[in-house]
Amino acid sequence: MITTWNTSKATLLKQQEVPGGFDKANYKSERVFATAADGTKIPMSVVYRRDVKLDGSAPLLLYGYGIVWHFHSADISAGRLALLDRGVVYVIAHIRGGGELVNPGAKRVA
Repeated sequence: MITTWNTSKATLLKQQEVPGGFDKANYKSERVFATAADGTKIPMSVVYRRDVKLDGSAPLLLYGYGIVWHFHSADISAGRLALLDRGVVYVIAHIRGGGELVNPGAKRVA
């Protein structure tokens, strides 16, 4: 998915077509936070099939990503559908955040 953020509202410019009868209404993505031992809130992106119970019984694939100022999205993609359709919950832990948790006065190193 390609979006533009020039305004306060994201505008969809292009979306990858997924052949084979894909219905995006069958999937859900959300943002949650885990609490580290030191109390730090760690943002996580979660994507799963809507019919999967989030009671701890579903398998989970956790991917840790830790680059400051970069957000790695958990959008639904063709490559993840095989896992999602088998009931796997896919989670990306943004260990250092995507820039939203960084001190606004911090110097950005690009």
